[in-house]
Amino acid sequence: MKKIEDLIRKESSSAERCEKTLAVLHEILTPNGSLVEIDSLDVEAAFEAGSEIMSMDLNVQGHEGKRMLQLVDLLKAELTDCSKVRSLVVRIFCPKDEEITMDEMGDISHALNALLPDANVVWGLSYTENGSALRIAMLYQ
Repeated sequence: MKKIEDLIRKESSSAERCEKTLAVLHEILTPNGSLVEIDSLDVEAAFEAGSEIMSMDLNVQGHEGKRMLQLVDLLKAELTDCSKVRSLVVRIFCPKDEEITMDEMGDISHALNALLPDANVVWGLSYTENGSALRIAMLYQ
């Protein structure tokens, strides 16, 4: 993990952005209740030196069906310059009592493929015990 942390520190445009990105990195790599793992080698392979690694952390309240579509809308609004995104590491956190469905995973997968057709995407999925929000934490470059 040190290699990717060093890359984030080197390429970050500000101390605040660096700290935010490092916090998201740690959350992506060390979740509780992981269903689909992401390890540091996955992250290191996804990113390269030469440009900044950005982070995003989005969440929506709601129940099965509309919550993923709401998350997709937020994602579209936040990723303003999709043409430059080459790699994406995504961890989805879903409430344990409101598990994510295959249809919902299809919604986010199709949205990312439409927004970022040439990007390399690494997926992770975890349960969360806190609240009812569906959340996505991601790093992208």
